[in-house]
Amino acid sequence: MTRTSTGKPMQHARVFSKGGSYQEIVDSDMLLHKEVIATAISSLSNWLKSDQQPAMLRILDLACGGLPIVPSALMKAFPDRHFDYCGIDINSDQIADAKSHKFSPNVTPRLMQGDSWDPSTWSDCGPFDIVYIGLNIHHAVPEELEYLAQQLHTLIRMGGIFINHDFFRPTKYPYLRRPDHDPKTGISLSLISPERLKRAGYPLPQNPPQTPDWRENFFKPYIKTMKDRGMPQSMIDMTVQHVSEHDYPVTTSEWAKILSQHGFSTQEYAYPNSHEPLRDFFDTVVATRIK
Repeated sequence: MTRTSTGKPMQHARVFSKGGSYQEIVDSDMLLHKEVIATAISSLSNWLKSDQQPAMLRILDLACGGLPIVPSALMKAFPDRHFDYCGIDINSDQIADAKSHKFSPNVTPRLMQGDSWDPSTWSDCGPFDIVYIGLNIHHAVPEELEYLAQQLHTLIRMGGIFINHDFFRPTKYPYLRRPDHDPKTGISLSLISPERLKRAGYPLPQNPPQTPDWRENFFKPYIKTMKDRGMPQSMIDMTVQHVSEHDYPVTTSEWAKILSQHGFSTQEYAYPNSHEPLRDFFDTVVATRIK
C-alpha cells in the first residue's frame, strides 16, 4: 500500500486500483458476490412489496469502488423501477472506473469522490431509500461502527433499507482490534478522527486488551483459494498485505446489534451451503430503519 502522510488509510490502496487483484477476486466469486446478489435482490423484492415505495428510488453506494457489481445487478433486476444512484469513493481512480461502468437503462448514476466515513463530504445527496456498503466495514473498530450506524440513521429515510456484504469474524475467534497506528510507519489508521468520535459519544478505549491474531485461520484457505483460481503470486502477496494491514472484522451479530441500537431491525444471512471455501467469513446484513 502507498499512502501520503495526509491521506486516509484506504486511499491509494493498491489492491483496488488498476493492476490490483480485486477484479480477479470478484470474477472468481471467492468472496460470495453471486450469493450476495441473490440475497440483495430477494431482500429488495420483499421490501418493495411491504409498503408503497416510490417508482424512483434513491440509492447510495458507500465506498463503491470501480466495479459496483452488487448494486448494479440489484438495480438491473428491477427494470420497472428507476434508480437515482450515488456512488462515493475516496479514490479518484476508482471513481473514474465507475464512471465508465455500464449501468442498466433504469439507472441515473452520479459518481463522486468523497470519504465514505465522513458524510460532510457528500451528505447533501440524501436522504436515501437504499444504502449499500460492500466489503468496507471490516476496516473499522467498534467505535467507528457506532458512528457509522449513527450516520446511516440520518442518511436512510424512515422505512428505508441498508444492505451490507462484508468480511465478518466467525464467533469462535476472539476480536482482534485494529491498532491506532501502522506499526511500521507510525501513520494513523483511524477512519474517523478520535476527536470526532469523542464528540459523537464514542470515545476510543484507553489501553484495550490485546488478543491473539486469529486471521491465520483465514489466510490459509484464502491463499489456497487464490492459488487454485490461478492468481499470480504478486497479486496474492498484495492482497494478503492489504488484509494484514487493514482487516479487523467484528462478527455479523456484533454489527447487527450496533445497527439495532440505532433504530434498525436487522436480518443476518450466512451461506453455509455455498461451495466457496471462504463461506464462513462472508455474510450479508440487511437492516430496515424502523425508528
